[in-house]
Parts: sequence; structure tokens; C-alpha cells
Amino acid sequence: MPLALRERFLLPAGEAQPSLTLTFAARGAILGNALFPNFTGYAMKIVNRLLPGAAGDEGNESRAGSETSPVGSSLADASYRSCDGAE
Repeated sequence: MPLALRERFLLPAGEAQPSLTLTFAARGAILGNALFPNFTGYAMKIVNRLLPGAAGDEGNESRAGSETSPVGSSLADASYRSCDGAE
């Protein structure tokens, strides 16, 4: 790499101060977990029950996107039909 490019891009990148930007919701979640860790744990447990279960052996197969069926496709189809009728 030419010296000019290295001086222009790599050296300033190494001198930059890292920063992390948190949204208000993320800060609230951190604060809630700090103040009420048991409640946060129970809430996460409930949400975890609502998530889909682990995939079986079919989850290890590599497939193209066209070969998969989207989760909630009937809901998506219904929303598309309602939008099509709005024209």
C-alpha cells in the first residue's frame, strides 16, 4: 500500500476514539436490568416461550431463499391483499 494512502486512512483510524451510541430504549433496558434484575429475567423467560422452537435437522440444510417459506406468510399475504384493494 502506498505511503500516502496509509497516512491518509489507516493512521487516523488508529488514533480515533471508539464510541458507542445507545438508543433511549437500550438505556432503559440497561437501567431496568440494573434496578430490577429478577423482573428482567422473568420477562425474558416469558418472551423466550413465545419464540419459535429450535429447528430440527432441516435447520442444518443449506437452501436458497426461494426454497424457504417465510414465517407468518399468511399474515403477510393478508396484508398484501388489503393493500392491493386500496388502489
